[in-house]
Amino acid sequence: MSVSNLTVVRTRLAIVGGLCAATLAAPTQADNRYFWTRIGITVDQISAAPPEGAPVVGLYGPGNDPEDIELDPETGTLYWICSSTGRLQSGASAGGELPEIIADGLGFTTALKLDTTNGWIYYSDWISDSIRRIDFSGTTIETVVTGVEAMKIFLDIENERMFWTNRAGLIQQSNLDGSSILTLASGDEAWSPEGIVVDTITGYVYWVTSGFNAGLWRIPVGGGEWDSLVLFAPFSRAVDLEIDLDNGHLYWTEAADDVIRRSELSGSDIVEVASGLVNSPVGLAIDYSVTSSTEPIPGDLNEDGVVDTLDFLALLAAWGPCGVECPADLDNDGVVGVLDFLELLANWG
Repeated sequence: MSVSNLTVVRTRLAIVGGLCAATLAAPTQADNRYFWTRIGITVDQISAAPPEGAPVVGLYGPGNDPEDIELDPETGTLYWICSSTGRLQSGASAGGELPEIIADGLGFTTALKLDTTNGWIYYSDWISDSIRRIDFSGTTIETVVTGVEAMKIFLDIENERMFWTNRAGLIQQSNLDGSSILTLASGDEAWSPEGIVVDTITGYVYWVTSGFNAGLWRIPVGGGEWDSLVLFAPFSRAVDLEIDLDNGHLYWTEAADDVIRRSELSGSDIVEVASGLVNSPVGLAIDYSVTSSTEPIPGDLNEDGVVDTLDFLALLAAWGPCGVECPADLDNDGVVGVLDFLELLANWG
């Protein structure tokens, strides 16, 4: 593993000659928030309640080939990398500020993944045919794997494994330090591979292809028989792939159709969660943290999303003076009585 120092570039970026720059707007809050890059244009964001969708809100741009994008949900920070310049940048997921340059000249890059546990950002470099990692300060770079043209990368931090799609038509994995490389797939199922994710619960690797056999595929993490879950239209361009383990969903961008799609882990029930995304959506990051942001309904004492007879019975059971922890005391006067009953009736249904 080679280590090199990189000059710290961390400066604020102004609008200069078409670089990833201007803050355009801030997003609205709804269900999942989808962040994606558009070829040569900008870093965009949409706030949507799948599958209905919502208006697109631009965050950062215009760009110089922004390719892959990642979100740190703990800090609400977006990280993205521009393919032709190798510029790595970050910015608030809410917009409202100029992006920050972390590093420049990282090569021709198409893949980006965060390892916030160990303090690394992994990326691909086609110029040196390698996967590298850089610390979040932008001061140190390490070469992890050589002899590969990684299209996309996935990190399984808990099991200390890294997975990537190789432009040569390979699905591969290794330890996080690049040791113990294993090729999982190398046939037509891996021709023109793009995004890759891992279901760490069931132990499957998923990837999308964009060639003559464009589709969604999977194989056990240890190798074995692969499955063709969905075949797309030939030469359609599914690019980035994300996984939502909590809800059992896969998401991917389709650059040719200007959409973001979602399916079950089995590949069934495909829906469009965002459409009309002009200029080819490529990289994809999803903020799942707002999916439970629905305001509680006054009177919904059993929290089942509806105020009905069960809530009325719970209110009657608590009738009279009550203590500090008393959900049925809707007006917070220390007593469950007529006023609380009227509040419940006002929200019935």
